[in-house]
Amino acid sequence: MNNHSSGFVVFDLDGTLLDTSEGIISAAIYTIKKYKKPVPDRSLLLNMIGPPIQESFKNIFNLSSDEAMKMSDSFREIYKTDEYLLKAVPYEGIFSLWESLIKAGKKIGVATYKREDYAKRILIEKGFGVYTDYLYGSDLEGKLKKKDIIKRCLSEMKCIDCSEAVYVGDGKSDGIGANPAGIPFLAVTYGFGFKSIEDTAAFNPIGVAKSCFEIGDIII
Repeated sequence: MNNHSSGFVVFDLDGTLLDTSEGIISAAIYTIKKYKKPVPDRSLLLNMIGPPIQESFKNIFNLSSDEAMKMSDSFREIYKTDEYLLKAVPYEGIFSLWESLIKAGKKIGVATYKREDYAKRILIEKGFGVYTDYLYGSDLEGKLKKKDIIKRCLSEMKCIDCSEAVYVGDGKSDGIGANPAGIPFLAVTYGFGFKSIEDTAAFNPIGVAKSCFEIGDIII
């Protein structure tokens, strides 16, 4: 495990800060049944967490872009209700990690593919807003790429040199977002995406954490 000193730490949301699986999967199943599609097995449903939901529907059901967007709009109408959106659990140790980062002089932000209004609502509801105001997500149309969201967050945080930051995430979309933006990437294997160090190799992470506690060991 490598050590990396960084003044700016930006986190993914789903699978990194919060276990949002039950709410997302429940809303996805409801939507899939509404459109009379066959419900995939749980492993495939879990793969829907992280990437833009319209991309997941498009790939799983071989839909056109318009069909996928219509289905994703239905999903969002369901998911935005408290019954689904707030069915999320912070990962063990995440708040003590954030307290340690702040004590060490780090600025913290969140950059997620989750729609920004939903992201802010769930993060504030679950207590993350106490630690930072830098909470950024996808646009309403889902057109922003992950690297755009991360760079916007860092810009608002007044980070001029991306090499002085680190992005923390649990899946391929996180590595794909950080790498082209020139932002050091720290992978975690406790979420929905990466399950082993080998899974992360293609993204040249500065470290791989199996828990929230190990994140601090790498960047503090």
